[in-house]
Amino acid sequence: MRRTIRLALAGLLTTVVHAEQSKATPVAPRAALESTQGAWSTGVYRNLFAERGHSAAEIDAKIDGAFHQLFFGDSATQSIYRVQADTSLALIESAGLTTSPDMGAAMLVAVMMDRPEVFQKLWKFAKNQMQNTIGDRQGYFAWQVETTPPYTPLDLNPSSNAEESIATALFLAARRWKGHAESAGYQVQADSILWYMTRNDRGERMHSLVDSARKQIVFAPAQTGSLFTDPAYHVPAFYRLWSAFATSNSGPWKEMADSSYALWKRAEHPVTGLFPVLSTFDGIPKLAKSYAQLDDTGELRYGDTTFDVEAYPVGGNIAVDWDWFRSDTWAVDHAKKQLGFFASQVGGYKSQYTLSGVALDTQASVGLIACNAAAALASNRGSDGSFAEALWNAPIASGDDRYTSGLVQMLSLLQVSGRFIAYGSPGLSVGIQEPSRAPKSFSIRQSGGLLQVEGVEGIVRLLDARGRETSRAKSTGSVTLAAPRPGLWIVEAGANGTRKVLVAP
Repeated sequence: MRRTIRLALAGLLTTVVHAEQSKATPVAPRAALESTQGAWSTGVYRNLFAERGHSAAEIDAKIDGAFHQLFFGDSATQSIYRVQADTSLALIESAGLTTSPDMGAAMLVAVMMDRPEVFQKLWKFAKNQMQNTIGDRQGYFAWQVETTPPYTPLDLNPSSNAEESIATALFLAARRWKGHAESAGYQVQADSILWYMTRNDRGERMHSLVDSARKQIVFAPAQTGSLFTDPAYHVPAFYRLWSAFATSNSGPWKEMADSSYALWKRAEHPVTGLFPVLSTFDGIPKLAKSYAQLDDTGELRYGDTTFDVEAYPVGGNIAVDWDWFRSDTWAVDHAKKQLGFFASQVGGYKSQYTLSGVALDTQASVGLIACNAAAALASNRGSDGSFAEALWNAPIASGDDRYTSGLVQMLSLLQVSGRFIAYGSPGLSVGIQEPSRAPKSFSIRQSGGLLQVEGVEGIVRLLDARGRETSRAKSTGSVTLAAPRPGLWIVEAGANGTRKVLVAP
């Protein structure tokens, strides 16, 4: 099955994004990297593009331009977003069909780009045209559907990563656009998807998306597909989010996050850091794809399984959990191992390898460039910033390549610029009420531990690095706050709750 790539970030130069903001603002270097708390608690997200010297205006233009091209550009060569004759519906085209993983990825992009109207059209299509309503697949989303009415399903079976993305996008949308009439049901629908994912009463031919004994996502719930997994489908940051946001907190979400790390540590190649396309629940690569060559005797000898497009997302999935939760320092070690391997490739790295590092192709891949940039967010090695620069320099996917790489590239741009945000998390203390409203600006002058905040109107709060309030004041012009101790501090001011981060001496 096709995979949708989900990626994320961690911190040197950082970006603080309040729940009302969709633009990134670079702040003190090394703050997020040195923090023992992830962005879930601090609201601080790494911005690799800013670290490489790109200005806020340049980054805004890069992100906005990519989104406009992929969603509203020329329909023949650029865009993949298709509003239907019924203008309340929209889908993502993938060379003549639409897939549930692409729909889930596009819904995540819409949340991060603050486009509730795009999100609602995509979700309505997925809900009404892709979600099975009867039979042993009830609640699952059909993997492939035609792009023209009556939108006939081409494959009713689900792709497990689609349910993961769609549920997460709904949870985030319910919090980012809290108060919008259209978002009232997003929480309910996300809860419903999680319930359907863990149902074990589907009969002999269709199973749960979660192996209840091993606490792992399965490759596919149909027949033998439930007997193994896909390392790229493991997204512990999402599972931890579900544990916090699900109305009924009875799912095995935290256990699944721990199981994902256990799987990754076993499945990772010890030298290259590469992952197989498929593996057993114990992390043993499955020989789903192999390469072969003649040995010295002329006999055909099979090597190990391949690392290719379907395994690209793993490094980013590891990075998002590190950035959001700082749950396991192994994530940093892995990022440096994987990126070190790719940096060592003479003449640039290719699109496909054996797990032990033998190149199987001569071409580069935009998708892998994007995924490696996201993986770099978990690295504390300065030279790995070059992977972000490679993403910056790569043209936005167009032509046929946009169907396979466009959403991957868009998500990576958001993540590497610090804009893949855990809306509703403790680090973002208030939900979005009017996401399109521009926040008012204010300035801060420092004198030792005293902070003079100018140009504010309303409540001003001082928060520590974990997002906990230490003091507050009300002002219509300026106010002075005192930082209790040296370190990273967050000032939140005004009706829109705009945030800025600084380091008090």
